[in-house]
Amino acid sequence: MDNKLLRDLQLTELEILKVVHEFCEKNDIKYSLYAGTALGAVRHKGFIPWDDDVDIVMTRDEFEKFCLKWKQNPVEGYYFQNPNDYNKKIFNINHGKIRKDNTILLSEGEDLNDGHHGVWVDIFILDKVKDSFFGKKSVYFWGVMRTIFSRNEISYDVNFVVKTVFKILNSVPNALKKKIVSRANKKVQKYKNLSSGYEWVDLSTITCFKIYFPKILVEKFTKIRFEDSDLIIFDDYDKLLTLEYGDYMQLPPVEERVCKHNPVKIQL
Repeated sequence: MDNKLLRDLQLTELEILKVVHEFCEKNDIKYSLYAGTALGAVRHKGFIPWDDDVDIVMTRDEFEKFCLKWKQNPVEGYYFQNPNDYNKKIFNINHGKIRKDNTILLSEGEDLNDGHHGVWVDIFILDKVKDSFFGKKSVYFWGVMRTIFSRNEISYDVNFVVKTVFKILNSVPNALKKKIVSRANKKVQKYKNLSSGYEWVDLSTITCFKIYFPKILVEKFTKIRFEDSDLIIFDDYDKLLTLEYGDYMQLPPVEERVCKHNPVKIQL
């Protein structure tokens, strides 16, 4: 992707992010910039120059509130993909997306005729996990089960054995997959009502499953400059970014400064 096209894509994503921010502010929904977007805000005061997506995060309770409010008053011109609306062919991930109508960001292997393929902002979800060995193992197991039976492919680097096991398990009938995903969704939320003795975990992709955020992380928020806007981030963003990236102010090697997605079609 050339630099001009990447920048145009970033500006379209920024437009969507502003819409989501305004919607959350209007409906008293707490969110934070997350992952590469949070890192970009802190280190670059905007997009990481080579980043091609936008990430925000909210707790399970706030996400459910978001789902309800969007259903009641959706924003015209935008489409909400809700992971609770199970359709493996069209939407096989475990977090939400807000997509802009009349745009296209089509990844390799996707069919333009299957669902909405507009440019998006990712909404990741933090679930509670009991701060104990067995509590974490249980949520990890069910997170893996949900990933296997809800995704069509593994999108990160794993060895041949893991890929083979994934393909075998993923070959079961769709009706059974749906039941397993439904059960897994309940299991990963089993600690939802805990009031103490828990941490937070993002169960969207297996690479995040062992990053545990402290209970108090989601209790305080602040504003931070991102491009031309003041957006929301956890007050202790240093803890957030340290857990995710380590020495996050250190730039990666030049060869790693590349876009994460390889779209086959873009329309802005």
